[in-house]
Amino acid sequence: MLGGAIDHAHVRHNSPYGVIDCAWQVQDDSLKVTLTVPHGARALVKVCGHEEWAESGVYARTYGMVTE
Repeated sequence: MLGGAIDHAHVRHNSPYGVIDCAWQVQDDSLKVTLTVPHGARALVKVCGHEEWAESGVYARTYGMVTE
């Protein structure tokens, strides 16, 4: 469940494969997630009950939110 005063976040990490960049933002009743995965890497994304592998490049998804 998301909500309250925090409506966005951003993190950047320098990994051995390159920069990993992740941000999320609450917009109305949805959650927008953007992730940059470096070349040669992949990431397991778990958000709002969804699970998906993100390959190298830019991953962008919008999810419906659970508000209670």
